Amino acid sequence: MRAYPYGYQCRPRHTCRAVITPPPGVRTVRSPAGGRAHARQAASNSPCRASPSQSGTCTAPGAITVRSRGKSSPSISPLSGRADKTPGMETNEHVKALTREGELLADVAEQAGTDAVVPACPGWRVTDLLRHTGSVHRWAAAYVAERRLEPTGFPDAPELTDGELLAWFREGHAELVRTLTEAPADVQCWTFLPTAPPSPLAFWARRQAHETAVHRMDAEAALGVVFSPVEPEFAEDGVDELLTGFHARPRSRVRTPEPRVMRVRAADTGAVWTVHLSAAPARTVQGDTGEAADCELTGEAAWLYAALWNRVPLVGPGVTGDLALARLWTETAGI
Repeated sequence: MRAYPYGYQCRPRHTCRAVITPPPGVRTVRSPAGGRAHARQAASNSPCRASPSQSGTCTAPGAITVRSRGKSSPSISPLSGRADKTPGMETNEHVKALTREGELLADVAEQAGTDAVVPACPGWRVTDLLRHTGSVHRWAAAYVAERRLEPTGFPDAPELTDGELLAWFREGHAELVRTLTEAPADVQCWTFLPTAPPSPLAFWARRQAHETAVHRMDAEAALGVVFSPVEPEFAEDGVDELLTGFHARPRSRVRTPEPRVMRVRAADTGAVWTVHLSAAPARTVQGDTGEAADCELTGEAAWLYAALWNRVPLVGPGVTGDLALARLWTETAGI
């Protein structure tokens, strides 16, 4: 058992490889005989840190640049330093997404085989991916089920393989879904992001939905197929959690010697984030603050979701301005 008092990180720093896939939203077609539609893969060396929200890197084929049609006025809470309004997903929607993503992850992992290599993380195979994500699910469920108010050690996964490992993963995923579904809305337990949703239950449902979705992408990369489509609202929510939550923490390594501004625009949902970078942890404001941006990232929410979580390269026509800031993100934003 290992303790992680400020969140969780279960993997050492290492060099990740990018998996280049078609843009999110393109469905994978499998033949009745079980054939696979393979995506092209390419390796690129970029340092990253892996954790229950594993980092890799990647590209934005088809990313588009959209000029702003206007500027929204961000609303900042004087107490929290964040926008008062977060993307409008309810807890039950996150639980439904968690259910869908976990089932898909297991199915894809079974198709790939537990010995298949996970391209984003050298040294990892699907066995490691299942053991890791299954442990995270049990770790998260315990906080809610047992009303834990303090951080606890991260559980080790059993040494299982093949069908037994898949059954163990599915069991833990189902138990997490049951726990979140049956827990009272006012349950009190530990959480770890500075801009967490209004209730611990909402926090854990949201966090585990995105945890599982990102690792589902890893399973699909191991199988060699394009990523399954992600709903724009869910992708927007995941970007918001990453920018306003993970990278508001002291442990975020996305820093610049001098103040810089990066603006992120979701072309399909209209969401905008203004990320203030400096020698301190990033400060993200929802909306266009009107100040000049040194770098802009524009594309569909699903692409931003995959790219900012380092599952596709942060390159392409949707990346404009100072490209060094985009490279800085790729090199330092691993969670």
